[in-house]
Amino acid sequence: MLKKIAIFLGCSLLAACVQQKQPVFFQTPSSVGENQPVQAPTVAVVLPLSGESAKVGESMKNAAMMSAFEHKNTPLKILFFDTESKADGAEQAYRWALAQKPDIVLGPVFSKEVAAIQKAGISVPLLTFTSDTTLMNNQVATMAVTVPEQVRQIVRHACNKGQKRLAVLGPDSKTGEIALNALADEVESCPGMTMKKVSLYEANTMNFTNAIKRILPADIDAKKTTASSVRARAGIDAIVVFEEGMKLRQLLSILAFYDAGPRDIPTYGLTLVKQVSDVNANSVYFADLDETAYRNFAREYENLFGTAPLRITSQMYDSVGWIFDQASRGKGISLADLKAEDSYWGVDGLVRLEANGMNKRSLQLKQKHGSRSTLIEAAETSFTPRLDSKWNAVLNSPIAPAAD
Repeated sequence: MLKKIAIFLGCSLLAACVQQKQPVFFQTPSSVGENQPVQAPTVAVVLPLSGESAKVGESMKNAAMMSAFEHKNTPLKILFFDTESKADGAEQAYRWALAQKPDIVLGPVFSKEVAAIQKAGISVPLLTFTSDTTLMNNQVATMAVTVPEQVRQIVRHACNKGQKRLAVLGPDSKTGEIALNALADEVESCPGMTMKKVSLYEANTMNFTNAIKRILPADIDAKKTTASSVRARAGIDAIVVFEEGMKLRQLLSILAFYDAGPRDIPTYGLTLVKQVSDVNANSVYFADLDETAYRNFAREYENLFGTAPLRITSQMYDSVGWIFDQASRGKGISLADLKAEDSYWGVDGLVRLEANGMNKRSLQLKQKHGSRSTLIEAAETSFTPRLDSKWNAVLNSPIAPAAD
């Protein structure tokens, strides 16, 4: 099958291969007629195909090609443009893409690249793959699994379990701000829930002791003089931790030292918890995608391209699949057209694009157990339908000017 895909990958007839900024051209076979070609919709894809992030770009390009071949009976033209893994490269690649008059632009991947395009001005809206929700608006949307969507899932579970008094630990950074704002919004949806204790720490620190003590009882350093638990003395029902990697390991280790680890107090984290290999991370709850369909996708990808895909590639695969689905039903493929759809079911489950550029995803709630995790709550299989009159008013609102 890989050879068949390669047959339709080549240089655009309008541009020379040797010019790096010119597009790499891909077109589904059915849209190439010998006598009377079908006018195919055009998708521009802006990716880091060279430079330090070339591995990410190539993996995502492969996923786009894989999806295109699987929808070979639907006319569609895909043009790939290289950002060279640089912010200014992304802005230039976007300009090249606009010259081809695309119906939609997919990408870029990284926040610095999206920000550069925004600063220069957007004329064709972007469907990106960055998780930086501060960049989202009615001109820029994302397919990434965002922190607010993860927070929505963990707050819903905590609320259902009656865990209303939350203690929060997180970095005093842009990421921490996004997470904290999302938590504050979601807490309002649970009657009686409060962020009782919030403790932020410097983003570049590895010393979390003082930050942790701020959410624990005042007598935490004293010898145990009471039979009551740390949880009861602290007056909290659960801890929410916004951290990852080595920092998360260190933070959880200190919590365990004070008898406030996940086994002592219900603890919630983000999806990157699953990557932490440490006994102190066991029992942490986190939101994540349903991996069932992804595993099938990954096997097929490896069969085609001889290597395992990067996890982010499924977002590209689903994006291109969604566009093909729209085109096959005679619908438009612009970002506004995708936003008008109630949802799309892809490899990563259900996704819906919102008018403000954010997305809604069907996420599972899992609990970590060593290298594995246990399913606690299944992902949603449907979303509440939008109210058409209200939704259309939002969707058709004037486009805001690009950010400075």
